[in-house]
Order: sequence, then structure tokens, then C-alpha cells
Amino acid sequence: ISTAQDTYDFVDGFRQRDIPVGAVVLDSPWETAYNTFVPSPTRYPNFGRMVSDMHDRGVRVVLWITAFVNTINYDLEPGGDIYQGPAPNLAEGRLCRFFVNEGAVYNWWKGTGASVDFFNPRARAWWHRQQDIVLDQGIDGWKLDFGDSYVTTPTVSTAEGEVPHQRYSEAYYRDFYAYGVERRGADFVTMVRAWDESYQYPGRFFARRDHAPVVWMGDNRRDWVGLIDALDHTFRSAQAGYAMLGTDVGGYLDRDDRNLLQEVPFDPDNFARWVAVGAMSPFMQLHGRGNFTPWTVPTRADEIVALYRYWSHLHHALVPWLYQRTEAVYAHNRTAAPSDLRSVVTPLGAGPAQWRDDWRYLLGGDFLVAPVLN
Repeated sequence: ISTAQDTYDFVDGFRQRDIPVGAVVLDSPWETAYNTFVPSPTRYPNFGRMVSDMHDRGVRVVLWITAFVNTINYDLEPGGDIYQGPAPNLAEGRLCRFFVNEGAVYNWWKGTGASVDFFNPRARAWWHRQQDIVLDQGIDGWKLDFGDSYVTTPTVSTAEGEVPHQRYSEAYYRDFYAYGVERRGADFVTMVRAWDESYQYPGRFFARRDHAPVVWMGDNRRDWVGLIDALDHTFRSAQAGYAMLGTDVGGYLDRDDRNLLQEVPFDPDNFARWVAVGAMSPFMQLHGRGNFTPWTVPTRADEIVALYRYWSHLHHALVPWLYQRTEAVYAHNRTAAPSDLRSVVTPLGAGPAQWRDDWRYLLGGDFLVAPVLN
């Protein structure tokens, strides 16, 4: 939960401490309402200028989004914005029948809303015109959260008829990625879930590999259980052929994902070990519900800053090498049989039964990574 000034302070705080930054992700709330694509004039009064300033710093800008257009708005995260009434783009979408399941509404963590029909060409065009507001201001990617899980029917009624829920999910991720690349070029990215098993939802893959340039294992607890869960999801995703993998460094949840009333305290040892795992992953991302930077952690901040500087410099130095390895994986996976898929991450164990005793993996075939797990 951020503002323009906080974004400048966040990025510049790393740079002032000699910690390299490649991208900043603006999570919600950044809009006038959820999924309107219009930057909030109070939180981000000169959005285009901020994006340009980030680019001048060598920093890409990625925006959180889902496909829900709300009838009622709320935010389960403290400090979020309160939007009055339905989203301003809801009435037109309903009138034109641009939502799945005949416009049925579903509860999700930002309110109650209807989800866009990505099988309807007119709905896609309507959705793309709204995205143009920020694409034209130079953003570099979308963080596509798993709102598709909250469309709870096993099949989804679309302009093409009834489709399996999984097919609807894949259409959601495919369309955001394809249109972003069309408008902003081949370097445009989407961040999506690969294998995910959280909030009591059964584990599954979300986007197809070819529509998932960056995947992250999200919403793990910020403790040793969470780190092992993140590695388990990483390994499952790697075996399925996803290339650019990462986790929320330090874990995301400060509460138990199966009992949100139970707090998970911050553990500097766990955080420090997770920083190392993040650095030795293709994608290194700091993102937590506690909203920490290395210099604002509750304890041992000086030590954490020094560790974070070391590991992030190592990760940054690996970027050209990781880029080559990742491009090779993408090229291979486009033609490979399912039994011969590759990833930049290769677990030493053959499957979950072996991983439980051995969470080591190869990074790019050249580095042996042995995470510290307690």
C-alpha cells in the first residue's frame, strides 16, 4: 500500500544503500477503484512522470491487477482505499454482457464483482482500451493476481459457451500478456502464479508456460514452514517447465494462511536465509504484508542491510547469465515433449517424496544451491 512519494523513497532507499533495483511493483490500491486502470489522483498525482523518473533510474514499473469489476468494494488489507459505489466501468460491461457466467458476482479479497469474459472479442477490445491508459504512460508489466480462483464454478459460461475453469484461467493470463507485448514490445512481462496451493485452495497451475514470462510463489508464511512451502511450489513449477521462478523474499504472510487470526512473528534468521534463496533464484523479489525494507525490519536491521546488499549484488551480477539460460529454456520448451521440459531451476530430488529430505537444487546447471531451512 503505497503512494508516489513512498515509491520514490522505496527505490531511492535501496540505491542510497548501494543495493541494485531492477523493477518496482505497485500493488493495490493504485487506481481510482479496483481494476479501472486509472491511477489514483491522490496517491499518484503525476503517474506518467513517476514512470519516466523510474525509467531514468533504470527501474521498470509493474502494476498489480485482476479481472474483476466490482459492485461493492472493500479491502482486507489495513490502510487500503475505500471506494464508494460500483466501479465506474461496471455498468457498461454489464450492458454489453462482457462478463462471464451471465454477469454473476463473486466475493474476492477486494470486494464483490464480475469477471471479464476473455473469450468475447468485444469484451477484450473494451478491456484493452482501458489498459491503454497506463500502457501509453510506459508501464513495463502486470502483476496478475489469482482472482480467477474466485470464480468458483467448475465450468465458466463465456461467449464461446461453457469452458472448463482452467481454460478460463489460462485465457486471463494469455490475454494480458499478449496485449501488453503487442503495445509495449517483447520486453513486456507479466508476473503470474505457476503452481500455487494457498488459502485452502487445492494446488494447481494457473497460466500456461508460454504465457508466463515470470512466475512467483506467492502468499507463503514468513517462517521456516513458509520457506519450505515456497521451495516445494518452486520445484513443482520447475518440473513443469516454467523458467523464470521466484518467491516473496522473507515470505508474504505475517499470518497463518489457514488461520488468519494466528500471527506469524518476524524472524530475522529466516528472513536472512530467504534473501540468499531469493538471490539464487532466477527472480528475486521483496514483497511482504509487513511492508518491510531491509533497513526497516524490526530487529538487526544493519546486519540485514549488509546481507541484502551482498546477495542482491551477486544476483545482479548473475542477470546476464540467467538471461542466457532462460532464453535457452524458452527456446527448448517451445519444441520439447512434455517429458523433456526444462527449467533454470533443477531439483536434485526426482519428486516430492525426495524433496522432503533434500531441498537442494541446481541453478542454471552451474550452481548448487543448498538452502538453510531451520
